Amino acid sequence: MPIASLRAHRQVTEIRARDLRFTPQEAAALLGKVLRRDIDSATATEWTERTEGWVTGLLLMALSLRHRRETDDVNIGVPERSPY
Repeated sequence: MPIASLRAHRQVTEIRARDLRFTPQEAAALLGKVLRRDIDSATATEWTERTEGWVTGLLLMALSLRHRRETDDVNIGVPERSPY
C-alpha cells in the first residue's frame, strides 16, 4: 500500500526531525545531568540553537567541557567551534 494512501486514511504515524529535537528545557535537564551542574536557560537555548536540538550534538558539546575543573563556568556559552 502506498504511503500516500496510508496518510490519507490516517493509518501511519510519521516522526519528523522537529519531533526529535530537544527543547531548551530538555537540553538543560540533559546537560545538567551530564555535566553535574545547573545550566541556565540562556545557555540551554544557545546550545539548543547551535545543535538544532539534536541530542548527539548536545552530548558531544557537553563531553568537550566535561574535563574542565569544577570551578570553571559552563554557562559561558558553547565550546569553540571545530572544523571537524
